[in-house]
Amino acid sequence: ETERRGLLLVAHPHPLHGGSLDNKVVTTLAKAANEAGWVSVRPNFRGVGMSDGEFDAGVGETEDLLAVARFVEASYPGLPWALAGFSFGAFVQHRLRQELHATRLILVAPAVTMYEFDPVPADTVARRSNTGNSSNGGNGRSSSMPGAPTVHAARVGSSSCHSSA
Repeated sequence: ETERRGLLLVAHPHPLHGGSLDNKVVTTLAKAANEAGWVSVRPNFRGVGMSDGEFDAGVGETEDLLAVARFVEASYPGLPWALAGFSFGAFVQHRLRQELHATRLILVAPAVTMYEFDPVPADTVARRSNTGNSSNGGNGRSSSMPGAPTVHAARVGSSSCHSSA
C-alpha cells in the first residue's frame, strides 16, 4: 500500500433536498483524492440513509463531522486534514474549519444565498456550479474569491463515511 498524503472529509448537499454521500460531485471529489494518495471520508449527514437523527440546519451536522474526523484521525495519526463541501456541505465545512485544523478548505458551489458565510481563508479553493447557486452566478468558471487559487474541482488532490484508503 502506498503512503497516504492526508485526509479529506467531503460533505454532501442539503439532506432535505436529496443530498447524500452518493452525490456525483461528492464521489468525484473523493475519487480524485484517493487517486492523489489521500484517504477520503464522505459520511451521510444525520437522518440520511442509515444515519440517525434529524436535520439541524448545519449546527448538528458540524458536530457530527467533527466526531467523524476525530474517529478517522485515530486510525491515521499525523496526517493533515483538508475539508471539501458541495452546496450545503460547503456551509458545514466552512463552520467545521473553525473547530478542526485543516490545511485546505474546498468549497464547491457554496450556498451563499441560503447561509451566512464568514470570510474564508485566502487559500480556500472555490468552484462555481452551473446551477447558479454560488456567489458568482454559476457560470462554470473558478471563483474570483479574493486570494483563492484557480482550481477546477476535478484537480483536487485531497481525500471520502464511506472511507477509501
